[in-house]
Amino acid sequence: MRFCRDYDTLKVVKVKDSRLGVLYYLCAIAIFAYIVINLVLSQGYLLKESPIPGAVRVSLHEPATIQTPSYCNGSTPCVYWSGIQIMFVSSYPTSNSVPIFVYPADAFASTFLTTRIVVLQYPPQPNCDPIISKRPECIFSTRQPTNTSGIMYVADIESYTLMIEHSIRGKENALAIRNGLMDGSLNFMNGTVLRTFTNATRMRGVDGDIMTVKELLLAAGADLDSGFEFLGF
Repeated sequence: MRFCRDYDTLKVVKVKDSRLGVLYYLCAIAIFAYIVINLVLSQGYLLKESPIPGAVRVSLHEPATIQTPSYCNGSTPCVYWSGIQIMFVSSYPTSNSVPIFVYPADAFASTFLTTRIVVLQYPPQPNCDPIISKRPECIFSTRQPTNTSGIMYVADIESYTLMIEHSIRGKENALAIRNGLMDGSLNFMNGTVLRTFTNATRMRGVDGDIMTVKELLLAAGADLDSGFEFLGF
């Protein structure tokens, strides 16, 4: 019955050595700093990867009241278009192919905003439907327009608003997040912030970031009066 009377206990030895004491506390501080920096601040326990661009969709809307700018009263007249008429999108099916132009906008790659137009009129072939060509001789020809208008500006294009919806996703996983859940900014070419986009600044119920064409031109350093007819992004 000796095992009932015997038991083991720890023996503590207190070493009075300043060098060992300093080494002990330095190791304790290093372990604590590793936990705070690597695990808490840097979140080193998570698997991270750089995000890649996801889907991007751009839409244009005309202002509630389209003003008549001063340049419409000169020798060049203006046209008053809706946002759907102004959007012009180009897409490239393959890397070496000719671009396909879609009008109105419903594609990817580049978005262009029309700022001035020239209208060309082409005569239909005799006894042919200009929309549905049912005979070879009815093929629509664009070689000889019968009427060509002069240059016309799109009135008050700077006041139109763009809504840009975009997302990012992981390269190795299927995680994705849309811009409505992220903070972003519209920057000048030198990196200075022009506008910020947060949940507090976005319109309720709107997922995209909204800006005017004037703000986009200002951030890009583009001036329509200096020959920038199209701004692609």
